[in-house]
Amino acid sequence: MRLFRTLWMFAIITSLITGTVSASSADGTVSQKETKPAAEARNYLYLIKKDGKYGYINQTGKIVIEPVYDGGSRSFSFKPNEPVQVTDNKQKKIIYFSAEGTKLFECPQERCVGIMQNERVIYTEKIEGADGKLQKRYGYLNAKGEKITEPIFHKAREFSEGLAIVTMGKGSGYINTAGELVIPYQFSSSANFSDGMAVVGYLKKSKDGISIKYGFIDKTGKLVIPARYNYADSFTDGAARVSSEDTYGFINKSGEFLFEPNYTAVQPFSEGLAYVERNGKSFFVDKQGKRATMNVSSSGPFSNGLAPVQAGSSFGYINQQGAYAIKPAAAYSYAEPFRGELAVVELRENAKMKTPAMKAYINKTGAIVWNNIEDVKWQS
Repeated sequence: MRLFRTLWMFAIITSLITGTVSASSADGTVSQKETKPAAEARNYLYLIKKDGKYGYINQTGKIVIEPVYDGGSRSFSFKPNEPVQVTDNKQKKIIYFSAEGTKLFECPQERCVGIMQNERVIYTEKIEGADGKLQKRYGYLNAKGEKITEPIFHKAREFSEGLAIVTMGKGSGYINTAGELVIPYQFSSSANFSDGMAVVGYLKKSKDGISIKYGFIDKTGKLVIPARYNYADSFTDGAARVSSEDTYGFINKSGEFLFEPNYTAVQPFSEGLAYVERNGKSFFVDKQGKRATMNVSSSGPFSNGLAPVQAGSSFGYINQQGAYAIKPAAAYSYAEPFRGELAVVELRENAKMKTPAMKAYINKTGAIVWNNIEDVKWQS
């Protein structure tokens, strides 16, 4: 009996590891059914500032990293399970934490630069140049604080989609997370990869002088959309905003315009919609160029199904059908797009209730999750 129980427990453990479940039928036969792996938890950390000190909460408002530090960061990319950092001025160090609040490693303040992306952090060292003088150079560390590259780059950017921009001399190229140069130094300007493509700029000479024209490369470095635009932004949601004259429009990954580029201002597509301005009016359009919402006086991109809009001197949030999900509140003097599950709103001073102007995190119902977060800024 003990042997049978041991074998049965072994079978259960094996099935949990391999992702299969055995089911016995009435006739004693056994069938194997595949089970879907559990979805990865989506943990978001939000920077707070309390009594002059920084820490992080999760999307429910629970403190994950106590607000006892001298600095922190809010990343514009803001993806789930992204590590965060804090600074300790007394110890002169930066501390990196996982999205679960586990400390990853510490780094001297003067050595580490920027936020952690794709489990890589930029560091800097001074090395002796050919002229005998010390020069600042950049390299990369992994999530354990170990060197991935030596400090050889003149400039370096955070990783995005497994690649990072590095500069040697006057040209920039891209390395992978192993530190290998996969796209040679050749660009006058370049942007992070997004949606599998990156904006790059080339110097162009004409009778009017020298200018930069922008195009798009894929992850092999191939120029897949020619450098013909005066302005180009990264691809998001399968489209990129570009301009060749005085108006703006959107192209797909073949370089074709989605619809007539006749807008005076546009914001990137997000969740199938983009904010545009034309003839003094502003609204959202879909990828066929059809108006999807009412006129709005100003707005941010859709995120998690909602977009901030201004109505008079107040702000609220609309859904993708253009209806208010969070009605404009007199208390809101400003509202940011949702990042993950929460958004920042600025609350007006209320003399009657004796409350000063402050910022707060709200959830999708409009409920305040954390009040008075003080002034925390996003880091690009």
